Amino acid sequence: MNIRTFCVSIGMTAIAALVMASPAAATVYYDFSANFQEGNFVPPNLSFKLNTDDFISSDQTFTPAQVGLICGDAFVTCTSVTLSTDFFAGHDTVEINFLAGSNPQTAYYYFGPTAFGAIGGSRQDQGSFFNNATLSVAVPEPATWAMAIMGLGLVGGTLRSARRQRAATA
Repeated sequence: MNIRTFCVSIGMTAIAALVMASPAAATVYYDFSANFQEGNFVPPNLSFKLNTDDFISSDQTFTPAQVGLICGDAFVTCTSVTLSTDFFAGHDTVEINFLAGSNPQTAYYYFGPTAFGAIGGSRQDQGSFFNNATLSVAVPEPATWAMAIMGLGLVGGTLRSARRQRAATA
């Protein structure tokens, strides 16, 4: 493989990668759900789906409308959702503020360290006394995987052609 062929193949691979990549390729999907096992003074269930451009690595607060929060019943109104990293003993936390009647309340959900940055799987609630929660982070879109595979293939092809050239000159 001469240098011209090599440069053309790299250029074609780069163009193909750009065409395949979509703006939403780095989108991360957070899916949260919680249900309460005891008591009537808090919402019986909570859930939201959040789409972000990247993994959450710092504290972020959202309104219920931003995350599509489903909260409680006729007597409960959610006011905000905060996703915090390293809030308590290195755990990622979902904090949901709501009004039960006219009384402000807060529900905390503690997950394992770097739960907001983990791909796939779910984390169980570790800190609340009377509720269960799960948080799932979806795998990035196929275009992201395609670009990664193409990049690895390009590196492998480059190393293979370099080895073949050394063998031919020896």
